[in-house]
Order: sequence, then structure tokens, then C-alpha cells
Amino acid sequence: MVFKYLEFIKNVRTGSENTIRAYRLDLSQTLKIDLCKFIYINENKLTFEREKSTTTTPIHQNHLEELSQEAIQLWSPLSKSSRNRKISTLKSFFKWAFQESHLNQDLGAKLFTHTASKKIPNFLSVDECLQIAKLLTDRLLHANTSYEVAQRDLILFSLLYGGGLRISEACSLESKDYNASKNQILVKGKGERERLIPLPKSVKKQFIKKQGTLIGWKVRQAFDQVRKWGVDAGLSRPINPHALRHSYATHLLNSGADLRILQELLGHKSLAATQKYTHLSLDDLARTIEKHHPLDKEIK
Repeated sequence: MVFKYLEFIKNVRTGSENTIRAYRLDLSQTLKIDLCKFIYINENKLTFEREKSTTTTPIHQNHLEELSQEAIQLWSPLSKSSRNRKISTLKSFFKWAFQESHLNQDLGAKLFTHTASKKIPNFLSVDECLQIAKLLTDRLLHANTSYEVAQRDLILFSLLYGGGLRISEACSLESKDYNASKNQILVKGKGERERLIPLPKSVKKQFIKKQGTLIGWKVRQAFDQVRKWGVDAGLSRPINPHALRHSYATHLLNSGADLRILQELLGHKSLAATQKYTHLSLDDLARTIEKHHPLDKEIK
């Protein structure tokens, strides 16, 4: 049943490799079966060792309820958002199993998620982003044997902060995805949805020069590289790839970008996912008024 469900997520829901990997982990923890022994994922391709999988014992419906409650208890130390994501996996799995007549009732209806507090996205100031840009540009200009690494650094930064890409999207790009005449990159995001992203003109030359894979690093390597930029640039706090994506969105919105356009650029399926940046902008505005408004100055 689990194998068919993951095939459904891959082929019908067009789930990404990361999504399928997360679902596989959540279901492994719930069913207490090491699905990694039976299900392999590489470039969004599922491979099942069906001979081994047929030896597993079917789980009774009542036992499934017990296992799901035990899993939720196991996940209790996690943050609300992480716990909710895992519970959502179970709800989706049980709903599918009921619709496909593997279960005679939707067990997911008995599971509840909790409202997670809305976090303001972590982002950098414009000056901090320009600090990193200067660091990487200087390295490229003065690079000798490390020219290729310096070039990849600048391209990665341009994709994260210049294009607002997710780190997984950036690492999967190849030179053929770049349109030099329009200075645009074709990005395949979540759910295999494609979008065209315009890039800063200042780095156009580096994209034209690069052949094959644009980055050439795995996500973990790229993540570590971004953290190193923050240290080398002398920033006062650690940074990560998503902070650069948040900075891209925040700076565009604060400069007057339309929310719907920003939704398209970020590859958000719903406008609700983009609206978190409006709260951030309002908070910025409130701080600015508190600091600079004449009435506040007079009262103080």
C-alpha cells in the first residue's frame, strides 16, 4: 500500500524528490518499517525492491490508528510546523488509502494539526547583501587557481538573491536552462511547475561562460558554502540560502513590487504563502515610524 501511495505522489501529484523522501521518512517512522531498504529515490525516480517488500506483514486498520498516535507522540518535541507537516503526510496517506478502498474509513479525519505561530522570515539588509556581492565579485576578479569556485559562488548568489530561487532549484540548473538573449533562467520548482526568472545584468557574463551544470554542488555543499560567505563577509549573524531568498522577496516588496508578481517569481502555489512578506514590510514600516516620525520625536 505504501509503495502505491508514493507512486501516486510521484506520478499524479508530481511530487519532488525532496517531498517523496520526506513522505517516505514520515511513513517509516509511523509504520515502524525501514522503507529505505525497499524504496530508493534518485532524481525523483522511485525504485522498489518488490521481492523484499512482499515479505512485510499487512497492518490491521486498528493497529494503524495505534501506530499513528505513537508516531505523533514521537514527534511531540518537534516544532509545530515540523509536526504539522508530518501529520499532514499521514492525513494525506490515510485519505488516499480510504479513496482507493484499502481502508474502510478515513483515519486521517481523526488526526488534527495545531496552528503554528507565524514566523517573520529571516532576511538580510540591502547593505548586508551588497557586502556579500562585493566579497564574491572581488574573489572572482582576483582568483587564480580557484577561479571556477569563485565563478560558481557568484552564480549561486545571483540565483538565490538575484532570482529568489530555492537552494534545491539552484543546484539542479544547467547552462541550457539559461536564455542569454533575455537574461532569464528556466526554473523547475515544486510539483514540476516551471517559471521564468529574470536575472541581474551584472552577472550575465558568468552565466554565458558556464557550461554544463551551473553550480555543480549538492544541496548540502551549497548550503555550507552560503554559510561561509556570511562569515567571510564579516556579518554579525549566520546566514543560509533561504535567508537570501527571503531577502530577495522582502527587498522587491519594499521597493514596490506587486504581490501577485512576487508570487510568480517565488513559485508559490498560493498567494497565502507570499503574504507573509507583507507582515514583514508592515513591521519594518512600524519601526521606521517609531524611529523617525515627528510626533514620536516630540513625545520623547
